[in-house]
Amino acid sequence: RDLQQGYCDAAIVATCNQTFDPASIAKMVATVSPSQNGKPFTEGSDGHTYGEAVVSMLLAKTKGLFTIENVVTKQCSVMLPEGMPDTDAMIEAMRDTIGTLPVKDIGYVELHGTGTQVGDMTEIEAVAKVYDAVFLGCSKGSYGNVFEANTLLEILKVYYIIKNSIV
Repeated sequence: RDLQQGYCDAAIVATCNQTFDPASIAKMVATVSPSQNGKPFTEGSDGHTYGEAVVSMLLAKTKGLFTIENVVTKQCSVMLPEGMPDTDAMIEAMRDTIGTLPVKDIGYVELHGTGTQVGDMTEIEAVAKVYDAVFLGCSKGSYGNVFEANTLLEILKVYYIIKNSIV
């Protein structure tokens, strides 16, 4: 907001995920892929792999580099009361995020990628109901689940995809 309102010309945004607490590590082990090889969106997906990351970016007021036209934050539970993913909640969140932007103008969607059969299929079904033909990506297959650092890591990944005209 300070950049948007002109209070500053640059800001550093940073996050990290490092776990030093043995109790936290023990909790994570219960959801980790038995094969220790996270494979989101594949038939062999059996959970996630754990990763650690330190991610930072410099945001600066500069013309012509990269523009974010509209930012919508929507918090919702995408889980039904039974603990199963809710496709309708995901569809609503996606539609609210794109707002009035024509769906045909979206060529890439970065997905969460739970690494589970149920979670991944729910995401694919929601994307198929909202978007036309798009490229899909998921960082977790490359980096593991870096928890608190996932969002910033995925934003940087998408930035480089756009900057380098990969999609």
